[in-house]
Amino acid sequence: MDERTKQIDADDFRKGLETLDNEMGRDPWICAFAPITLLSAGGFLAVSYLKNRESTSDLDYFLEPQWADDEDIKKPLRNAVSSTGKALDFVDGWANDDMAFFISYRSRQLLFEEAKKQNIVLWEGLNLRILAVPLEWALERKLRRIHNDSESAQWRSAREGVHSDAEYVLHRNATR
Repeated sequence: MDERTKQIDADDFRKGLETLDNEMGRDPWICAFAPITLLSAGGFLAVSYLKNRESTSDLDYFLEPQWADDEDIKKPLRNAVSSTGKALDFVDGWANDDMAFFISYRSRQLLFEEAKKQNIVLWEGLNLRILAVPLEWALERKLRRIHNDSESAQWRSAREGVHSDAEYVLHRNATR
């Protein structure tokens, strides 16, 4: 990653996730329930699975339903993300669960069930496992974003990536 820029490539993610996995292994509470499974969508899915982007700004994730409201898991995970980011000079929030705010508990359950059936493992270590969200859901998110977002300067610059993501999700889904 260039001087704490907002773009993270596949190699940066590999280093970051290996370091995060090791950092999570230092917490006895996390180790007791490891591996902790996350679902990821967006840029990390595009960089690591679709491979239609060289880089992205972050790794968006949400925790499996059993840990969604469990601060004994969430807090050490966030601390591990933060210390990993500092150790590797990543930007704050390089991996975050901001998207979880918009996903109901029931939807989270259904998405995890479908993700397990789909079985697209984006990354796996001893303490951390990252699955792709169901591709249909990822496509729906991209299409909603294309439809709903305004023509702001930020949107115009991001639009190409969103269109590309949607196209690649359609292609991958058709070839699965």
